[in-house]
Formats: sequence, C-alpha cells, structure tokens
Amino acid sequence: LYSYAGYRNDDMELVGDPAKALFTDMLRRRFGWVGPSGGKGEWDHLPLVMQVDPTQPPEMFEIPETYWQDVRIWHPDYPFLSKLGLRWYPVPAVCALQMTVGGILYT
Repeated sequence: LYSYAGYRNDDMELVGDPAKALFTDMLRRRFGWVGPSGGKGEWDHLPLVMQVDPTQPPEMFEIPETYWQDVRIWHPDYPFLSKLGLRWYPVPAVCALQMTVGGILYT
C-alpha cells in the first residue's frame, strides 16, 4: 500500500513517518533509493516492493508522482488543524494504518 518515507537525519532526528524508518532505510541500502527529496522530505512517497517468485529477489517499483494524491487534513470547526500541515493518502483499502489526533486513535 501507499505510504510515506521515514528518514533519520545526521542528528538521529526522525523526519517523515517514523513507522516506515526501517523500511525506508532498507530501500536505501538494498535498492539505492533516496526519495524524491533526496532523503529529507517529510512527505516522500515510498516505492512499492514486490516479490512474485520466491526464487527471485524482490523488485522495487517507483510510482510516478502524477499518480499520488495527498489529502490535506482540515476541519471546518477546527481551523487550526490545517495549520499543522497534516496529510494522508487516499487509499480505498487501508490496512494496518492508524492516526492519533488529540489523544484519539483512529483506525
């Protein structure tokens, strides 16, 4: 499924999605992937990794940016939400994803 990259900068601070930091690091080491921002973007989209045949190595597939659509999070009653600059990706089938906002866990 679509997701955002997570990077550790030189100060070991996480940028992007912390849940995807290990996967992002694996992409860098195994496939040489650096991301559209050069490894610094908070909203870099991850490529897909698939392995069709277990006797063959996995392959990485970049998704062209023209196919990505970020949804910017906002609410008419809480305008401060839009100032946070939060985004999500519109995926009709979402699994193993959650978001916590204001102490409420949305799954």
